[in-house]
Amino acid sequence: NGEILLTGLIEGIYTVQEITAPTGYLLDDTLHHVTVVAGENSALVLENDRKPSLTIKKYDSLTGEMMELIHSGAPNIVCTQPFACLPNHVVGKGVIKEIRRTHPEANIVAIDYDPGASEVNQINRIKLMLSTAMKNL
Repeated sequence: NGEILLTGLIEGIYTVQEITAPTGYLLDDTLHHVTVVAGENSALVLENDRKPSLTIKKYDSLTGEMMELIHSGAPNIVCTQPFACLPNHVVGKGVIKEIRRTHPEANIVAIDYDPGASEVNQINRIKLMLSTAMKNL
């Protein structure tokens, strides 16, 4: 934001053109005409538009599938992790936190299906996810 006060001008029509835009804003190189009359204050207000931005996010297939479900109106997701599938485990659990941050409506639970995971724990985690889904209806 900037302000310029010019004093001691003679009456007349002045042409104003922006030659440098603030950082992050588009330059408005339009010629603006201001009429200066004795005994009056003249003002010219210019507003710059922000430069457009583009964010590109790349998702792996698992993350992409979860994002597709959320965008299609199905935010309740059970992400199953098969035994000894480290990539699925890392990707599934690793991205859930970020998805929840960017999509608060997402209700995602990761379930491990391996010999060390108890069936009771798996069922309880799914029931908790379903309970949350019912509250969000």
